[in-house]
Amino acid sequence: MNTNSPAILIVSRDDDRAFTLTCRRALEAEGYRTYHAQSLGLAVDRAFMYRPELIVLDPSFTDIEQTAFIDCLHETDPAIQILCLRCPIPPRTLLRECKSILTAHPGSENVHGFEYARAS
Repeated sequence: MNTNSPAILIVSRDDDRAFTLTCRRALEAEGYRTYHAQSLGLAVDRAFMYRPELIVLDPSFTDIEQTAFIDCLHETDPAIQILCLRCPIPPRTLLRECKSILTAHPGSENVHGFEYARAS
């Protein structure tokens, strides 16, 4: 893994190993460095330790939990990019969204919500 490649912190609950494993495999296959936190509290610590370019939040966190997490992080690092998933998404869609966020113009939105709707 290239240490110059963008780092992504995946945040999921302890019991959601499938989400974490699916995300890590997809992102690492595309060359991203990944880190994982099993709770929002641990994610704050890891965000400051690893300085990821993007944080991906598992859809199991409530809006209130996500908002508190975002507020906490943005107090000290307002530029950090956060993708708040509202539902599980396919790996290909996750990759597309991460790439889009990471290549966006600096100064664009820092918090991104994503809801996936399958075409009928």
